[in-house]
This record gives sequence, C-alpha cells and structure tokens, in this order.
Amino acid sequence: MLRVRNLLKIRSPPELCMDMYDESVPSLVNIPWADVLFCYVFPRLSVKDLFRLRAVSKELKFLVSEYFKLNKTLDFSSVSRTVSPQTFVTFTDGAKNLRFLDLSSCKWLNSAALDPVLKSNKNICHLNISNCSSVSNNSLQVLAINASDLRSLNLSNCHWTSAAAVISIALNCPKLEYVDLTSCWEVTDEAVCELAINCPKLRYLSVSRIYGITDKSLVVFAHKSKCLENLNLSGCWRITDYGIRLVGEYCRQLKSLKVEDCRGVTEMSLIIGGCLVFIFKYLKTGNITTLANSELIQSRNLTAMKNSGKIFLW
Repeated sequence: MLRVRNLLKIRSPPELCMDMYDESVPSLVNIPWADVLFCYVFPRLSVKDLFRLRAVSKELKFLVSEYFKLNKTLDFSSVSRTVSPQTFVTFTDGAKNLRFLDLSSCKWLNSAALDPVLKSNKNICHLNISNCSSVSNNSLQVLAINASDLRSLNLSNCHWTSAAAVISIALNCPKLEYVDLTSCWEVTDEAVCELAINCPKLRYLSVSRIYGITDKSLVVFAHKSKCLENLNLSGCWRITDYGIRLVGEYCRQLKSLKVEDCRGVTEMSLIIGGCLVFIFKYLKTGNITTLANSELIQSRNLTAMKNSGKIFLW
C-alpha cells in the first residue's frame, strides 16, 4: 500500500504512463489483479485513494473500474459528507458482488441511486443506511425481494420506515440476525412480531424510542426468539413488568437488556431468576451501570444488589 501511495505522490501522471510501457519499471497493471491487487492492495486504500489512482491513466482507470465490479465491500460511512451521488454511481456501476454495504449518514442518498444497487447485488448480507433521510420504503421492498441472505440491517433514525416495509423484510429475509429500528416511529407491534416469528436466528434487536411498542411484542419474542442475546427497549413507554418478566424467563440466551426511560418497568421485573444477564440502566447523567455475571442476581437478593453498588435501580 505504501509503495502505491509513494508512486502516486512522487511521480507525475505522464511519468507513470511512460513507466507502464517500460518493462524494467514495476507497474501495477503487471501485478496479478484478482489474486493480489483486488484481494490485498485495493481493500486497504481509501475511497479517495482509489479515485486518485483511477485518474492517473486510462489503464489504471480500467483497472480500478474492474475492481469496483468485483468488490464485495462498500463503506462510505467515514466519507459520507464528502462523497457525491455521482461518486456512488461510479463506484457501484456494474457491481454485482457487493455483500457489505455501509452508507450510514449519507444524507445525499436516495432511492433512485440505491435501488439499482440492491437489484444488481443479490448477495448482500449487511446493509447500514442509518440516518439516511432521503431514502424511501420502496428501497426496503426492493431489498426484501432481492436479498434473501440478508443477516444485518441497520435502519436507525430512518423515520420514514413503515411497518409494512419491516413486515416485508421479515417475510423475505429469514436469516436476519441483527436488526436496528431505533427511532423508526411508524413501526408497530405487528411488524416486530413478524420479525420474531419469521427470523428465528435473530440475536440483536433495537426498537428503542418506538413509542407504539407494547408487551404484545415481548410476549411473541419470549416464545419465538430463542437466540435473542441483545434487546434494546429504551424509551418504549408502554411496556410493563409483565413483558420484561416473560423475556427474562424464556429468552435463555439473553445477555443485555436496555430499559432506559421505560416508565412502566420497575426494579422487581429486572430480577430474572436462573438467567445470567447484563442489565443496563441509564442514569439521567447518561452513565451506564452494569451488573454482569453476578452471584447476587443468581441469588435474587435485591437488597444485596443495591448495596453492592453494581446496579442502580429506581
């Protein structure tokens, strides 16, 4: 990677072009593309570096374009503010092998640009479009139809997400293991229940700050989501001790439970018998207090837990 960058910094484009036709001078185009460059060199270059390399010559432009077509990972999260829609189109034009797609906080992204990518890449396993305010539910419908192998979906702060779109995802993507629906306000109990019923491998779910979620969802999760390890219910005002107790009793793999600002949840429901669980309670200051793998919780001794200073309840 350093040799590539040094080559671009030290030599001007005309000099590089001449070097390509001089067999005595090492050239990128003479290195095996698929076995070396595409596997070990280009993945270590940033998006900016790839576009700079692409601008050096026609030969390198073709080389980088071929890499874009075969590339399996696209991560624009670190350059979301500087990348343009045209850059995204250039990067994804002809791509058919994308599996990891992280476009979080790409405010410029819309369905017109995203839908063709979802249609052409049917092996997408990870999609993160959190904080993408210009995408529509149509993209989720396209995703549901084309990405049956989807395992991770992050829609955090996508306020446009509808319950119908989530149901479509649940019915068509049974391999889902990670779903973040934080602040997807239109999502309903019905949609969350469909995730529980149709995605048996689900390990992480966040329905934080979805104010319509009730104990109905927790009842279904308690009986259907045997693999659930992490559940974020922060800000779900309508859930109660009843739902929390069921989740604690039946979700035996549960490792973390977030219940900040759950007004209907009391300290008694957090004593989950026979289950080692990390209980997260957020203080008003924003600090996180953790009770982890404690003998106290196994003994169900609330007073001892309070006195230990390891957990704060109110």
